[in-house]
Amino acid sequence: MSRVGQERKAMDDLRDKIPVEEIQRKYKYTLPVIQAMQDMISRESKKQSDTLDLDMEGPEF
Repeated sequence: MSRVGQERKAMDDLRDKIPVEEIQRKYKYTLPVIQAMQDMISRESKKQSDTLDLDMEGPEF
């Protein structure tokens, strides 16, 4: 697996709430690297929620 593919899978696992210890064991990442990934996921999530326009979402009746 390429480095990019491995990082993508690790990020997906973090989004899926896989325990940090399992991420460390599975991908051999250090805690600071995992924390940086978690911060990135948090920023992405916040950015998505900031751009959500409730008037534009959902069905119209």
